[in-house]
Amino acid sequence: MFVDTIDLSGYPFFSANRRFVISYDSNSLSEIDTDGSVLWKKTFSASLSSVSVTKTLVFAGTVDGQIRLIGMDGNILFFKDTRGSRINIVYGGAVSSDDEIILTLTGIDSQLLTLWNKVDDDYQIQSTWSLASELRRHAVAGFSEDGLFAYVEAEDELVIIGLKNKRLYSIPTTGRIQNIIFPGDSLLAYIMGQDSDGFYLIISESEGNVPFIHGSLVKKRC
Repeated sequence: MFVDTIDLSGYPFFSANRRFVISYDSNSLSEIDTDGSVLWKKTFSASLSSVSVTKTLVFAGTVDGQIRLIGMDGNILFFKDTRGSRINIVYGGAVSSDDEIILTLTGIDSQLLTLWNKVDDDYQIQSTWSLASELRRHAVAGFSEDGLFAYVEAEDELVIIGLKNKRLYSIPTTGRIQNIIFPGDSLLAYIMGQDSDGFYLIISESEGNVPFIHGSLVKKRC
């Protein structure tokens, strides 16, 4: 049933049962309530390149290589100016559901995949990997529902991180990943993507802490 309309100055998106608006110039982010009132607004010195949301935090990455965690009241809880690459830019990022781990994909030459662990009220780098092939657009990233794995889109593959053993695994992909459903331990992961031949679905299986050793079980065109 139609209820109402809300006038917005930007692009709306919805995640974790929360509502947000990215400004038309991509330089600001707002959270709104159900009637469209602005709960908080943040303006950045550079354009947003990655946004990810949990129930209590917002991850925001920008094209100048800066990452921020924003709390429910709009306050900045964590800030880092990432370094280590010839060109510093944030291509992707996510926060675990318990807010204890941050995953980031940053930089060109080299492109760095990094895990940050929460230590007291701060986050510190736990592990960093340099990827052989570099993605130069926004990357899909997140965590499995059981919290055992993290994942991020790379060039022609989905990179899986085992959070217990800190090993990297790979599922070959093509084109752009659209969405991932990843329950986790001993269950199937569903990867929806699109390439020059159209949409496809990859179904892969994990077994405990050893996911996807044999690659995809099924790849179907939609």
